[in-house]
Amino acid sequence: MKFRFAIYLISFFLSTSLLAQISAPNAMWKTTVSGDTLYCFDVISNATVIAHSKADAKFSCRSFDAETMSYSNLIAAASSSSTLAYFDLPAVGGYQISVEQGGDVSTYRFWCDVPVVDEVSFDIESISCDEMRVVAKAKATPSHVYDFAVSKWVDVKQKLVYDWYTIDTLQLSSNYPETSLSSPYQTGEVKLVVRNKVNNKSEAVDIVDSYGVKAAFSHTERERKVPNEVKNNVLSAPAEVEFVNKSLGEYTVSEWVVGRIARLYEVSPVYSFQAIGEHRISLTVTNENTGCSSVDSTLTLTVTKAQLAFPTAFTPNGDGVNDEFRCAYSSLRSYEITIYNRWGRKVYHSTDPSVGWDGKNGNTECAEGVYYYVAEAETDDVVPTLKKHGSVTLIR
Repeated sequence: MKFRFAIYLISFFLSTSLLAQISAPNAMWKTTVSGDTLYCFDVISNATVIAHSKADAKFSCRSFDAETMSYSNLIAAASSSSTLAYFDLPAVGGYQISVEQGGDVSTYRFWCDVPVVDEVSFDIESISCDEMRVVAKAKATPSHVYDFAVSKWVDVKQKLVYDWYTIDTLQLSSNYPETSLSSPYQTGEVKLVVRNKVNNKSEAVDIVDSYGVKAAFSHTERERKVPNEVKNNVLSAPAEVEFVNKSLGEYTVSEWVVGRIARLYEVSPVYSFQAIGEHRISLTVTNENTGCSSVDSTLTLTVTKAQLAFPTAFTPNGDGVNDEFRCAYSSLRSYEITIYNRWGRKVYHSTDPSVGWDGKNGNTECAEGVYYYVAEAETDDVVPTLKKHGSVTLIR
């Protein structure tokens, strides 16, 4: 019994061995229904299948007739044997390819469809300051395949993707018809594009009024081109900073809070920082018509502590290097310096820390030698007054 059973299995596999392979290179999606393959194309002109056998064979292709429930309509047949056969499918429906090789005949069933998205619409269920709930409605005719295993037609539903656009910008792609979008920041189009596996699509558009707001801003320090001001990527008082309001939405009120020292209500203000330390900047925008508001408080600006330092020598020889006696400073409210020669006679005086001494007394060049300075600065730091004195050597 075991020997006979083994012979039976061998003969079964030989009689049902595959003579060819069937493929559809232009199919954008495929699935299997009870052993039959469903090929889906974007357009019917792309519906081509290829039958490939290892040895020469004769190929023929027939279409399924729903009235006779048979593959009775001949589409094409090869007049001679070959290893490849191409068949252009003229319409959606079922097909069967027969492969005859050395007296053996194998048949291969498959289906062809061009799925489309027929109708699309959507409803806005609710809207708040943060989100808009939307529900899509899409009609997509399923592919019809006759299941020979159960002797009835079955529907293969399309898998759909819902692309949501606001003001021509893709906001979300989802596999579910119901989702949440950001509330619109400006009046404009909300568009839904529903596409299937072969990228056939349909769309719906509606105009939605502005509702939510989103605070955002940028800032730029107004530069003072002073080479001897010490900043190290922070601010040196007095520092003017320009804030640009880049908020989204139809906001009617803008409120700026600069640390604990100021509140501003201009749309894009300019503020002069005097106080030493860290300052958290926040912008609140409000749409009084909808009651929506938003805050951006991601920026902290640091005004560096007061500093005042002097070099010990300079060389006013016009070579562009160390030609002036300058202080290195930051965050000074006021400044004054007086320079004396060794006999105590004043040769230079200034109240501008950005200006250096060029080694002259008026228009007369001072002689080489040691000079003495006395400097004083007022600050907003913990130590309100900085006093410096010392000597500097003038080298020519």
